[in-house]
Amino acid sequence: MKSFNRRDFLKTAALTGVGLSMNPGLNFAEQKVKFQRSKPNG
Repeated sequence: MKSFNRRDFLKTAALTGVGLSMNPGLNFAEQKVKFQRSKPNG
């Protein structure tokens, strides 16, 4: 059961990674938001 959950998790992570790589605009927007949040004087 544990190995099944782990495999399913890895599959989901892989699919999410593919989705982000197929949508560079969305990925760029997400990185921009993370960068703004990481700035001290947001």
